[in-house]
Amino acid sequence: MLKRRARITVFLFASADLLSSILAYLLSIYLRFTLQVVPNTKGMFPIRQYLYLVLFMVAVWPLIFRVHGLYRLRRGRSRIEEVFSIVTSVGLGILIMLATVNYMQVYGRTTFELSHWMLVIFFFANVILTTVGRQLLRYLMELAWKQGKNLLQILIVGAGDVGQNVGERILRHSELGYKIKGYLDDDPRKAGTEYHGIPVIGTTDQFDQIARERSIDLAYIALPIEAHKKILRIVNLASHECLEVRIVPDLLQFMAIRTSLEDIDGMPIINPHDTPLKGWNSVTKRLMDIVFSAAALVGLAIPFGVIAALIKLTSRGPVFYAQERMGMDGGKFMIYKFRSMQDDAEKETGPVWARKDDPRRTGIGSFLRKYSLDELPQFYNVLRGDMSLVGPRPERPNFVEEFKEKIPQYMLRHKVRSGITGWAQVHGWRGNTSIEKRIEYDLYYIENWSLKLDIRILWLTLRRGMRHRNAY
Repeated sequence: MLKRRARITVFLFASADLLSSILAYLLSIYLRFTLQVVPNTKGMFPIRQYLYLVLFMVAVWPLIFRVHGLYRLRRGRSRIEEVFSIVTSVGLGILIMLATVNYMQVYGRTTFELSHWMLVIFFFANVILTTVGRQLLRYLMELAWKQGKNLLQILIVGAGDVGQNVGERILRHSELGYKIKGYLDDDPRKAGTEYHGIPVIGTTDQFDQIARERSIDLAYIALPIEAHKKILRIVNLASHECLEVRIVPDLLQFMAIRTSLEDIDGMPIINPHDTPLKGWNSVTKRLMDIVFSAAALVGLAIPFGVIAALIKLTSRGPVFYAQERMGMDGGKFMIYKFRSMQDDAEKETGPVWARKDDPRRTGIGSFLRKYSLDELPQFYNVLRGDMSLVGPRPERPNFVEEFKEKIPQYMLRHKVRSGITGWAQVHGWRGNTSIEKRIEYDLYYIENWSLKLDIRILWLTLRRGMRHRNAY
């Protein structure tokens, strides 16, 4: 249900964005050449040539918007961050459009010349119409939420006065798109009782079971201060399932992890798993990722070709190797590497760790892994938005399932994008080293992120080189 709902929402936003972009393009042609808001001294090429570029937009614009994270939709996302992403997406799209037309001119495919003033008008019209279109779509979605459609499933832990207050305030704001499935409470006298029409459906010991069975998206913890052990247990259970959790602040004053305050109708709520990597910080980091990864892919084109040729010459199989990893918010993606082992190396063994003197490695593969050159294609993952230049290294889902049961707060490392390099890696915690120490360094990075820290990690990675004694 959640995946289907997410797909529909993404489709609606993508359709609205594309429609807004096409309307902006046609409007810019009309303003430039019909109304001539800027005097036209060069005349106009046949309209058909301009209209051909609509097909270009249909193919390219959705990809650019996706790369900039505009279809990773979350309730409560910063509007400023979204507008910035729209501006950068439209700007990049126009540059690609202009470069494509210029390329065709150079190679004699066309004499078509785009009006630069038309492109300027198109840029502003596209940004404005896309922003307005998204706001209109959100308004329609809020109307649907008020009618009980496409709701976020909520569980309230604790049916005391505070829990009932939380439930009452949520019910007063149907525009949030929340549906309260019920309360959890350990008082046997409250079993089956309803408060404001919300039933008590179980106890706190049933939290993970009910969360899975009821497809819960978000849990509010409203337990008394003396129940701190239960609260911490529920927070850990929620992190195991990548489930969002919020705590009423006056119930838990001693949380040792970074927290932030939110509110519902003026009632303060604690987010116990906060990170400075949000809002403009997130935009800045993403912009840096795009610029550096694009530059790296262009600058490393020749080394990529040499490595690809060596792989093909020294072993049978594909040049690249794709492997499933778990990234931000528990989402899965395919990570790309240069193939350094025999084709189908895990066909008989299944997922296993690489080890020193691993016989599955190819001749060139040993060299690539020693200097971490097999990781270079991950710049493509960064450009796509699957990863970042800096962040916790992504792990395979089957290992994640194992680690999250053994290591407290392991899943908190998935609150940010995975990285090519990270705070743990530059301190030597990679390869066959302590998972616990890696998590310690990963959580430090998440809770203390700054652009300065990212630059420091990149500098340490370059200064110390990619070679490491635990790389094999």
